[in-house]
Amino acid sequence: MFKNKKKLNIILAMSSDGYFAKSDQDDMKWTGGLDKTIFKVLSFEGNSTILCGPKTFETLPLPLQARRVIVVRSNKRTNLYYESFSAAMAQEISFDSIPGRLKDLNDASIIGGPKLALAALEEGLIKRVYISVIPKKLKEGLGWELSEYLKSKKYIKLNFRNGLELRKYEF
Repeated sequence: MFKNKKKLNIILAMSSDGYFAKSDQDDMKWTGGLDKTIFKVLSFEGNSTILCGPKTFETLPLPLQARRVIVVRSNKRTNLYYESFSAAMAQEISFDSIPGRLKDLNDASIIGGPKLALAALEEGLIKRVYISVIPKKLKEGLGWELSEYLKSKKYIKLNFRNGLELRKYEF
């Protein structure tokens, strides 16, 4: 459907039982400091633009040093943050406008939520996925659909001393 596919990356953390967040207001403190370091390094790789859904944006510690944030909405209603402090921190676009902006967004990273990540994977917009698997069980939460999608995909992994596993998928 879209031209110039496979331009974006995904960077997410997942619990060992397959959830990407406790709720849509999760502050992600459960992922720990090592995951935050991995996120910082990976989000500076290539284009330091970060794409996220509105709920993820609301939980970000703003500003993110030297990174441009774009809030991606599922519909064409944008500019909803421009009356707040957050307005200076992010631009907004609709998901449907991403294909027309892929030249500018090449190597940008989707950081959440899992529904946005899954939609981008299903549209063929993703070239790499990085998942930090945190050695904690949330027992419930968001994103099991993305976990199911990734289950059958091959990846390479890097294991860390504290039990964290970094998975890299190529698409």
